[in-house]
Amino acid sequence: DESGRAAMTTVTGNVTARYRDFVVTAERGQVNYQTNLAVFEGNVCFRIGIQEARGDRIEINIRTFEWSFTPATTTIKPEFTRGYIRAPIFANARKISGIRDRQVSGFGTEVTTCDLPNEHYDITAESVVVYPDDKVVFRDASLIALGKRLFTLRRFAIPIRQITRNPNVLPRVGNSAEEGYFIKYAYPIIANRSQMGYALVDLMQRKGVGIGIQDFYRVPRGQGS
Repeated sequence: DESGRAAMTTVTGNVTARYRDFVVTAERGQVNYQTNLAVFEGNVCFRIGIQEARGDRIEINIRTFEWSFTPATTTIKPEFTRGYIRAPIFANARKISGIRDRQVSGFGTEVTTCDLPNEHYDITAESVVVYPDDKVVFRDASLIALGKRLFTLRRFAIPIRQITRNPNVLPRVGNSAEEGYFIKYAYPIIANRSQMGYALVDLMQRKGVGIGIQDFYRVPRGQGS
């Protein structure tokens, strides 16, 4: 610019860029110091802390630490949620964005915890937001099991602090001699300081549908379920 400071930096070929706790590798990149916007394209791998995402193009605001990836895949590791989830969450999305490592949002997403080549189930959602030490919020989400759409919900939230207490808040899919193929899910229906309640739904190939209610509560002198 007129003061002699660099206005823009452009790099190509096996690019590796580090800024604070961001690390980006790509085929090419450009940093505009006037808009505080860094753009990287081509086989992009983006790491912030322990979290990693891959895609075609990423934009990073080097002042606010907001970032946006299109399109992208990411694996949300148990460490990202302070160990509240025990298995990684695999996500493909039309767009993934975040604010440092405090929040990750996906738009046009497919999410699963199944790591098989042909997943037993997927959750497709218009959007999903992960708050690392609090909850996962889905909007316009459908549960698809073994290639069949089971139901669609406008909005539902998974309180990840409760996963260690009730692992079925993430859909559990499996197969047993007694039940055949099954999906077991606990849908949060009430959450406040003294109570956490779930509607339980089991869909079993051989036994049909099982439903129930589970409630965890606190009282002044104790707790129970």
